[in-house]
Amino acid sequence: MVTGATSGLGRHLVHRLADRRATVIVHGRDEGKVARTCEEVTKRGGAAIGCVADFEDLIATHDMARRLAADIPAIDVLINNAAIGPGAPGAPRKLTCQGNERCFCVGYLAPHVLTYTLLPKLSASRESRIINVGSGTHEPVDTGDLAMDTSYDGWVAYRRAKFALLSLTHDVAEQCGPHLRAVYVHPANLMPTNLVAETGIPPSSTLEEGAGAVLAHVADPQMPQTLFYTGQLPASPPQELEDPGIRSALRHAIAKCLKESSGVAIL
Repeated sequence: MVTGATSGLGRHLVHRLADRRATVIVHGRDEGKVARTCEEVTKRGGAAIGCVADFEDLIATHDMARRLAADIPAIDVLINNAAIGPGAPGAPRKLTCQGNERCFCVGYLAPHVLTYTLLPKLSASRESRIINVGSGTHEPVDTGDLAMDTSYDGWVAYRRAKFALLSLTHDVAEQCGPHLRAVYVHPANLMPTNLVAETGIPPSSTLEEGAGAVLAHVADPQMPQTLFYTGQLPASPPQELEDPGIRSALRHAIAKCLKESSGVAIL
């Protein structure tokens, strides 16, 4: 399964997977784009299953994940790719329909809900992977102000979402057995995606570079066994994530946020 699969890196990933004759669950928020991407997958020799949910809506995300869990016997790989960037310089804060800060919701809260809902299906596979597509830059989350009510900056919001996603990777890696591996990959710097285009910063790497870094964890059993990668090389995670108290505080803040904003009770 690839989230955010109808454009940018996600679309490039599903094309590469289709070339390998994979069955790909194609996620997007636009039904027409999902249908077109599924057609592209089948034309390249793969098989496609489309699923639609706007990650700004956690109830819709949870409903989609539960339907998949009911319909799919097992999932070998979950690639959490969907994200929203900082936007144009000076862009204002935006809240979702459930009152969550938009970047944090799409980049972290929705992947959290999806991952834990699908965890039994991932565990059912003999050799499964959760690959969280991240960034090389992070910022610890203010657990008392997840919606950034007191102050807002788009880059801070983006870095916090990626920090939380890396924390999720750490938690899942600790909780799961030997047949399920969770990794966090910063695929490449400033690829030519919509996320980067909105910032006004010119791209400095290619989608092919980014896809290669992500897909190495799907196909290469010889990849070093570690949590955090930059490209295809192991890297050191932020020092704050070595503190179990910081991860615990974040888990509890997220559980409270999910329950209060959308009624989804997942830790």
